Amino acid sequence: MSHSINHPEKTMYDLLIRNAQLLDGSGQPAFRGDIAIEQGRIVAIGDLAAAEASRTIDAEGRIACPGFIDIHTHSDLTIALDGRALSSLMQGITTQVMGNCGVSAAPTRDYEPYYGPLDPAMTRGLACDWIHFGDYFQRLKANGLGTNTATLVGHGNVRVAAMGYDDRPPTAAEMERMKALVARAMEALGRNPEAENSIRTNMILGIAFAEAIAIYALVVAALLIFVA
Repeated sequence: MSHSINHPEKTMYDLLIRNAQLLDGSGQPAFRGDIAIEQGRIVAIGDLAAAEASRTIDAEGRIACPGFIDIHTHSDLTIALDGRALSSLMQGITTQVMGNCGVSAAPTRDYEPYYGPLDPAMTRGLACDWIHFGDYFQRLKANGLGTNTATLVGHGNVRVAAMGYDDRPPTAAEMERMKALVARAMEALGRNPEAENSIRTNMILGIAFAEAIAIYALVVAALLIFVA
């Protein structure tokens, strides 16, 4: 099986990474090769000895591989401060999933972030200017993002936005409010046309409701926002 993905008609690229040990994620052993990048995208892989580039990196003795996916991060608010996500990129992480442990960036209650068990000091004085995900996505887009980013919709956010911090079961009206908040989160992309080219969504909603004892049991909603 050939490991090459070549564009033989192209000999000049923006960037060449040469002499790397390439792991392509298929499970096959590493192989020696070069990577050509044009306009921020990989366009050729293999023996590119005849090619030239505006910039060349010699990766002799190093491994080049697809970026790692971190499925449990709490970057929801810090990424709104600094979208570069350097702490992830420096570890080789190029996709991160936020909104874990029931805590996400949205919805908020009157522009007040929900921290759950997290330390509010981690946001270093963040000024929250969103309630729903639509405005949050716009902020991320305006700031720019260093990684692909996915987020869950935190059940803690949904509950607090609907009924505050009261330690009691929700009323029927509050439960309907929770459902509406989740629905709005799931529809965020459709209500944000400017983000269509950069954000793709896949949504999952699950509500478990123990009606027999009239308690709120669980709202689990996932809204995956892949930002190219």
